[in-house]
Amino acid sequence: MAFGQPIEFGIREKWIDWSGCAFIRTDEGWTSCRISFSKWDGSSGEWVEFAGYRARNASRFLKETCVHRPGVPRSFDHVELNFSPAMKDGDGNQMLHDPIVEKTNPGKLHNIMSAHKGDSDDFPRTEMENFHLVCRKDKRNLVLELIIEDVDYEFAIHGVHYSCLGLDAPRMDEAFNHPSALQPCADCASDNWVSMSCKVENVHGRYRSGLMLTGPTSIAAVMEDGNWLEMSVGKRKMLIPNEIIQSLCGYRFKELLVFPTVSSRV
Repeated sequence: MAFGQPIEFGIREKWIDWSGCAFIRTDEGWTSCRISFSKWDGSSGEWVEFAGYRARNASRFLKETCVHRPGVPRSFDHVELNFSPAMKDGDGNQMLHDPIVEKTNPGKLHNIMSAHKGDSDDFPRTEMENFHLVCRKDKRNLVLELIIEDVDYEFAIHGVHYSCLGLDAPRMDEAFNHPSALQPCADCASDNWVSMSCKVENVHGRYRSGLMLTGPTSIAAVMEDGNWLEMSVGKRKMLIPNEIIQSLCGYRFKELLVFPTVSSRV
């Protein structure tokens, strides 16, 4: 499974009696890992290009007017260009805006990254690989669209503006040249922050082919105590216990939902 391919999944009825974290299959066998859930606004541009104005199923930010063109909506969400080639840096890294990462305490992000790099004493291992799971809201339900390996939160920790990386100009250009009747506001599109980065080859999943996590016909509705959600992550497998899936029901995403949890202090 890679970027542009649907997430493959299944349910294991029984495995081990453990509910505090997920597990990833490595060459040495199964090892515990950290998973960090986020939520992005949906878009018919599939997070590759601007979609333009939508009257339905659009965010409040998209519909609000801005100071640059009074009376006219912004007509975009900042996540919409996350996988555009225009959002790459000089080393081929994809620069992403994640609104939930932006809301998360920098100390918490620091501790996630420290454990990910193997220089932390965080529970339960001094080294714990972190996976960034991107959900999309579908009415009142959550759909898991992407799993990102080896994500870097350093940009959110230090506060890096688009202009610092030269990304404000291509975002403005994309907005100006979008062929919709109501174009995205170019000034608003160029005025925000990078939250994290990754390599596209480490992004797994496909927009609109995700896994329904919550809702009446979802994984959360059919999983039982002791069940594990099994998913492909590239050439590896991930197992997530039912207790973690159930915790997504009703979560408001005021910050990343992280398992195992980490301290906000450094």
